[in-house]
Amino acid sequence: MLRAINQITTSYPNEIEIIELDCMAACDDIPAIMIETKYYAHVAPQDLISRIREMLKVYT
Repeated sequence: MLRAINQITTSYPNEIEIIELDCMAACDDIPAIMIETKYYAHVAPQDLISRIREMLKVYT
C-alpha cells in the first residue's frame, strides 16, 4: 500500500493531500481508505490508485 501511496503522491504533486488516521473504527475492513467523505473497505493498492485517478478526473 505504501508503494501505491508513493506512486500517487509522486504522480500528482500538489493535487492531493494524504492524511494518515490513527483509527477509522474499521479494523474488520482493513485496508480501508476515505476519499473526501466516501469510505472504501478492503482496498488493494491498485484499487487505491484507480479510485484516486478517477476522482481527479472529476475535479479537472
